[in-house]
Amino acid sequence: MDAQWSANLDLERPGKTALNVVVHRASLPRPSVVHTYDWVVGNPTGQLRPVAVSQAPIGGALRRLAAYLALAVIPLAATTVVRRHRGRQKTLPSLARR
Repeated sequence: MDAQWSANLDLERPGKTALNVVVHRASLPRPSVVHTYDWVVGNPTGQLRPVAVSQAPIGGALRRLAAYLALAVIPLAATTVVRRHRGRQKTLPSLARR
């Protein structure tokens, strides 16, 4: 079963660190389960690399353009599939002649 959890902690700097997870369960006898994970802590500003074009979310005119292109591509793809399917039917040998 996957679970989500969170914990507050203070870190001195971003980068690779070790995260020790200790699990205590009341229904199980001690010792507790301990596992160490390699963990990468991100930049506290939230920006790990310089922006190449824009940080703004895609919206407005660009979303409409993407929708129009998708609507144009779907019929073209369907036409291609139908034409290929029809072409295969014509090339199959007739079994009635045998």
